[in-house]
Amino acid sequence: MLKSNILDPMMIFPLRILTILLSLTSAPVASSAADACFSDWSAASILVKAEGLVTIDQLTTAAPAKLGGEIVRSTLCESKAGFVYKLVVRTKNGQMKAVSVDAKNPFSD
Repeated sequence: MLKSNILDPMMIFPLRILTILLSLTSAPVASSAADACFSDWSAASILVKAEGLVTIDQLTTAAPAKLGGEIVRSTLCESKAGFVYKLVVRTKNGQMKAVSVDAKNPFSD
């Protein structure tokens, strides 16, 4: 019986192609021309695992202390600099603010 390993280097490239193709069939997310954003979380979750990115659950838990509010919208994007989460955060006073954080190390100082 063959053992499947999603982090196998031979599988990462086909998974990235699959993710890109899936993102093209989902609703597009407004972003700059340099960014490729994934609005389909079933496709984005493959990249989160393969690239060792922080999960949205981890961000949501840390958001009140680190971002000053609750995440109400999240999008995973890939740019030349790497992966980022583009977030909309509702602050404690009800204001909405746009925040981008590094997807590997979102709260490094």
